[in-house]
Amino acid sequence: MSIVRFFLVLWTIGAAFVAHAQREEISLDGTWRFALDSTKSGLSGKWFDRGLPAKQTRSVTVPHTWNVEPGSELFAGAGWYEKEIAIPQLWEGRTVRLQCDAVYHDAAVWVNGEKAGEHSGSGYTRFFVDITRYVKPGRANTIIVRADNSHSRSSIPFLRSFDWPNDGGIIRSIALIATRLPAIEELHVRGLPSLARPDSLVQGNVTVEAGVLGWKESGSKNLECTITVREENQKTANLVHEANYKVDLQKGRGKFSFPISNVKAWHFDSPNLYRLEMILKSGGVQTDRYATTFGFRDIRTRGTQIVFNGEPVRLMGVEWMPGSSIAHGMAETKEEIFEMLKKMRSVNGMFTRFHWQQDEVLLDWCDRHGILVQEEVPLWGSGTPLNDTLLAVAKVHLDEMIQTHFNHPSIVMWGVGNELSSQEKGIIDGVKELYRYAKSLDDTRLVNYVSNQLSFSKGSDASMVGDVMMHNEYQDTWYLGDPARVGGILDTIHALLPSKPLVISEYGLCEPANQGGDPRRLRDIVYHTSVYESKPYVAGAIYFCLNDYRTHMGEAGTGVLKQRVHGVFDIEGNAKPSAEVLAWLSSPVELFSVPWATGRPLEVVVMGSVGLPSYTLRGYKLYWSEPGADFRSSRNVVELPEIRPYQTVQVPLDKVAGEKVVATIVRPSGEMVLQRTFAILQ
Repeated sequence: MSIVRFFLVLWTIGAAFVAHAQREEISLDGTWRFALDSTKSGLSGKWFDRGLPAKQTRSVTVPHTWNVEPGSELFAGAGWYEKEIAIPQLWEGRTVRLQCDAVYHDAAVWVNGEKAGEHSGSGYTRFFVDITRYVKPGRANTIIVRADNSHSRSSIPFLRSFDWPNDGGIIRSIALIATRLPAIEELHVRGLPSLARPDSLVQGNVTVEAGVLGWKESGSKNLECTITVREENQKTANLVHEANYKVDLQKGRGKFSFPISNVKAWHFDSPNLYRLEMILKSGGVQTDRYATTFGFRDIRTRGTQIVFNGEPVRLMGVEWMPGSSIAHGMAETKEEIFEMLKKMRSVNGMFTRFHWQQDEVLLDWCDRHGILVQEEVPLWGSGTPLNDTLLAVAKVHLDEMIQTHFNHPSIVMWGVGNELSSQEKGIIDGVKELYRYAKSLDDTRLVNYVSNQLSFSKGSDASMVGDVMMHNEYQDTWYLGDPARVGGILDTIHALLPSKPLVISEYGLCEPANQGGDPRRLRDIVYHTSVYESKPYVAGAIYFCLNDYRTHMGEAGTGVLKQRVHGVFDIEGNAKPSAEVLAWLSSPVELFSVPWATGRPLEVVVMGSVGLPSYTLRGYKLYWSEPGADFRSSRNVVELPEIRPYQTVQVPLDKVAGEKVVATIVRPSGEMVLQRTFAILQ
């Protein structure tokens, strides 16, 4: 029996158990045939019809990029992927779409030799290709994808104007999705809390927008749905809402709103999620089922403050540059992604930016672990214009980014660019246009632009367009200025728009372009952070960077190791001494001992930070343990009361064994925040 026939038999057997299902998915991750088109002969040689040439072809594992492989680390051009897949006979009459989570940066798709679609200029966003008319259910089908990472004037990033690797290929997951019509194209869920206090959520208001696929073909009358909402990552999985709704479509979209009682807010310390499922019915017959997760949270600005769930907060975080896996580059595995996110949390990172759009897997982790995210369109660098071509492409980026990632409560800000020539009128006008467009797609989040020129501003800068002014502050490194001027420069920026928050969107030390090594990095973190903390209008700061990262602009290393030495972890994930200092500075709580007389119990003071970060602490715990022991095994645990910024709580330790004791502060999620060892006076 051939391999293809074997898989067809498996699908036939499986069909007996899933024939009732309306939505089915086949992952195409795994082995593909691959050929690098270094001679640019793929199109003229009709590889899409004749298949990839045997002598140039090898097997690779998708997700994949050729830019981490020996000999092609710097290759910018086309790579071709080919896969044969058996399509179940039961898919006859269904709509079949190819879902590509990211193909960098231009993609073209052929099915059985016929061109089915393409996607250009936007290599980090999910897209779909309807391949219904090209597939042949009940037999083997050939799918060919051409990926092209040639530097381009019509792509974002623009030409070579970006500071990360130019990794080409099918860099994220790819799958086939089959649905009956009408089907749910996407669900946008907004969960808005109704807060009596910042820690008290009695009722949540839910708004659901559903895009319906095939509504014209199947008719939009007699459509109805059932919506259920359950607790997702909480101690219980209670059903909190279930109701039936008539679906009235306006241009293929239906909208529903309803209140839910007794739900919990999503907060970076308590990231409570809910799972919403919609079952779509046409004429009483179920045609589709779709589920998504979301959270109840609210973010806005008030004067110079960022207000989260009704409470003014000051945020502190660190940026991570993904794609720095030596083995996989931008096609890094889930395990590699999770490991770096854990490192972010280990330094108390709870606020971050991503210069380009990220994978669902990464953002879901942020949802479940409480990391606030600004996700950005990768318009980067002074060499990038905002002409009509790139503005149109940037709007496609915003469309696809916001449509795919709308439901992630961790995303609290959208970014429309970074370090452009932000005092030029054309750039300012372009940023204004992108700001308005992003707000038209999503008015629930802040929209910002990141500037590296605010310190030179004469009253006009693109960052002033955003909800928050964002400034990359490198006064004594890239800008070659006197570090003593940092405070005065921030005051000058604040004076431009004294009623708007300022966020330090980057600061840090890059070697070897700037000298001093990690001892200087450590010193700079302390000094610059202390200046920011002294300015009440500074609502947040993001240290750059978590990791030494791969980039085609790197001053250090060669080939796959070409990098910028900018992190508190090296490119292999090993912590530098500066990582410990960043974790200490990023703690929302201070911990110190109180002088006591011999024979009296040890007493420590827990104080809410008044600098960066600062917010009310709820549900935190203090563990007492012996040196060298796992604090989680200790039975000596103190449930801390609510602690506001600058408020202090005294915690005594009555029983002491030994000369030293370890005090550990833990978040409601169980993650360690701060740990200190105290000596015991006998």
